[in-house]
Formats: sequence, C-alpha cells, structure tokens
Amino acid sequence: MLEGVVPIFHQWIQDKSIANHQLIDVADYRHVVGGPGVMLIAHEGNFSLDRDEAAGLYYYRKQRAPGDLHAQILTAIRTALTAAQMLELHVDLMGKARFRTDKIIFRANDQLTAPPSPATYQDAIEVLKKACPLFSVARFESAPAGEPVAVSILLPGGQNVRQLHAQLV
Repeated sequence: MLEGVVPIFHQWIQDKSIANHQLIDVADYRHVVGGPGVMLIAHEGNFSLDRDEAAGLYYYRKQRAPGDLHAQILTAIRTALTAAQMLELHVDLMGKARFRTDKIIFRANDQLTAPPSPATYQDAIEVLKKACPLFSVARFESAPAGEPVAVSILLPGGQNVRQLHAQLV
C-alpha cells in the first residue's frame, strides 16, 4: 500500500484535503528500517503510515488545537479517522488500505505537561473516557511505568473506520 500513498499525499497537498491543516510536504522513509514509512507533513501535525501487516496510521499533533483538553483530543481523533477514511476510500487504494479499528493508541508527547507517572496514566484514561463517546465501551492499557504516557484504547471489533468516524461527528 505504501507505494501508492506518495502521489495521493501530494494530491492532498494540492487540493488542501485535510481541513484546518496547512499541508506542506511528503517524506518517503520506506528505505529506513523501523522508520516512519511514508509521512505527510503539515504545520499542525504529521501523518505517517507504517509497514505493518495491519496498516497503521499515525497522527502526531504539533500545534495546540482550539478548545479545552476534551475538544483537543476529539480534534486529533477526528483528524486521524478522517485521513484513514480518505485513504480507504481512495480509488487508487480500493481494497488495499484497511485500518485496524480495534485499537487506538493515544500518546502524550509533552512530558512536562504529562510526566510519566501512575497518576498521569490514570488522569489520561479518565480524560479519554470523558472526551470521546467511542471510548465508553473500551478497555484501556497503559504503557509501562517510566515511559512517556501512552494509553492503548481497545475497542470492540466489527466496526470500520467510517462507522467509528460517524460516532464522532
């Protein structure tokens, strides 16, 4: 799938396809072992696709989104699901792009705001539960103690990206 994504990302830049994002460039890191795959660079955040068997789309927010913490979390999740849905539905990738919908990983990259501690992990889980209606039926797993805050949100299977996205609109 990664081979076909580079021209799609370039088209997204030309068409300004991601709302509220200034799309800037595409970086192809497929040659880097363990690298980020293919990246779409935007002022607000970066998107990357990995090479795992089950396609993974990562969205790293670089600029603070408007609103309170709950709104910011929803913005990040909506943005990632929008990009995943656009890729799954793209005519050049039909049948090639399918994203997992049973697991979402939320990471807090700012260790000053979210220092790794059991209390921070618990706070993150509580905020995620309140911020997103999707997560009311989820199970949560935290990263090992001492590592940057990362919470795996385990959702019941059976939904596709479009269905998950529809629950957030």
